[in-house]
Parts: sequence; structure tokens; C-alpha cells
Amino acid sequence: MAKYRHMLPRDIDTWNKFIQSGRMAFDEIWYDVHVGKPMDVPAGSPEYLFKIAQGVSRKRIDAIARFGYIYYIIEVKPHANMEAIGQLVTYRRLFQSEYSQYQPLRALIVCDTLDFDIMITAREQGIEIMAMTGVVQ
Repeated sequence: MAKYRHMLPRDIDTWNKFIQSGRMAFDEIWYDVHVGKPMDVPAGSPEYLFKIAQGVSRKRIDAIARFGYIYYIIEVKPHANMEAIGQLVTYRRLFQSEYSQYQPLRALIVCDTLDFDIMITAREQGIEIMAMTGVVQ
């Protein structure tokens, strides 16, 4: 469980199901990748507060994976909905600005089920979806 520190138990179940499915055999996976600006700490604060803000207030990508020469930003959800799309759009922009050397870059939602209504938007945003069970209408 320490490998997926910030994932909730249902997220872990979904991720394990995906990994065990063998649908994509990634060459490398990094978990809990921090991106974005940390919260502001008042000027004159001790150095340890700046370090804490860096560690806990930045956004966290569930996983970054490499498959061949392609990198994937991965959001894991038991049920994918609009929230997952919004997270990936934001994560992709932040990751590209901080780690521009990792290209080409794709966005992927790994889920057990997904909301039918997000499929077109995901395609328009260049987000792939891998649902382990299927679509809920």
C-alpha cells in the first residue's frame, strides 16, 4: 500500500485490476508525482514550513508511466466522470510546464466504470479511457 500512498482503497482496487489485466505493460511507473504551485507561506517563516508546503500542498498525479517512448499522465478513479477529465486537463498542463523533457505525452483515465456523457469530451481533449468493467448510462 505504501507504493500508492495517496490513493484511496477503491482507487487501489481499480489500479490493481488494471495492472493485472495486462492491457498495458508499462516500462516504468512513477507514483504520486507533484506538480503545480505550493500554497504561499508567510515571509519570514521557518524553512521547514516552506518544505512542508512543497510536500503537501502541490497537486498530485496518481501515476506517470512510460510505455516505449510515450509518457502517460494517469488518473485512477473507480467511476470516471467530469472530475477526472478536469484533473487530467490541469495535470497535463502543469506536468508539461515542469517536465517538458517527457514527450510525447498522453493523458489516460483508468477506471472500473465511466459516465457515458464524458466519452466525447474525453476524446475532444485527447484523453484516453480504459474502463475495466464498462460504461454506465
